[in-house]
Amino acid sequence: MQSFHFEADRAEVGIEYFAITAIDWPNGIKAGTILQLTGQSIFTFRDGLIASIQDIS
Repeated sequence: MQSFHFEADRAEVGIEYFAITAIDWPNGIKAGTILQLTGQSIFTFRDGLIASIQDIS
């Protein structure tokens, strides 16, 4: 997690993650390539439960 912001019915989490490809991809990315990505997940709450999740990357 890079950041976290919480309001009464909403939480925003900034995330950073990476992956290593296991196989060659059709678009030319080769096996073993490191992918580094950032994004954000937005959670909304209703009645004490998660009502929705929006992932932005």
